[in-house]
Amino acid sequence: MQQLIFRFFLWWSVLSLGLWVGGTLFHILVVEPLWSYNPPDSVRFFFSETRFNETVWNFFGPPWMAARLIPLLICIVAGWNRGGEQRILFIIAGCCWVFITAYTLIHIYPINDILFKQAGGNNSPDVIRNMVDKWLFADRFRFVIGTAGYFCLLWVFRSK
Repeated sequence: MQQLIFRFFLWWSVLSLGLWVGGTLFHILVVEPLWSYNPPDSVRFFFSETRFNETVWNFFGPPWMAARLIPLLICIVAGWNRGGEQRILFIIAGCCWVFITAYTLIHIYPINDILFKQAGGNNSPDVIRNMVDKWLFADRFRFVIGTAGYFCLLWVFRSK
């Protein structure tokens, strides 16, 4: 039974984290340039004149974070008795994904509250430009850490 649970949640984790990696890469390459190319004007236009703040929740947000992180953690527990290299890769993947989940909630979401939900708010152009730069760096940093964790998980999946 433990093997069945392990395989189910390993598949779930590989698929859900793969969707995050692909979706985030799409967001970086296609969506972010639409609102970050000329702040504050591009920020104000994109977030006040599009449905982004409604549709983004179809893919990102706390419910999706839980749908990715909890199965990964269950998979790690169910697969804990596996060999040394796999256990190390599981620990790295788990640490990466716990970190980026906390990082998103603590560091990125407060910026989202102003940039996305308020289209920059009543902040000066310089403040909005600075927030865009901080957000873009934070998003790239999160992407690198999340992708590293995903590759560790794929290595375990490859040798399951």
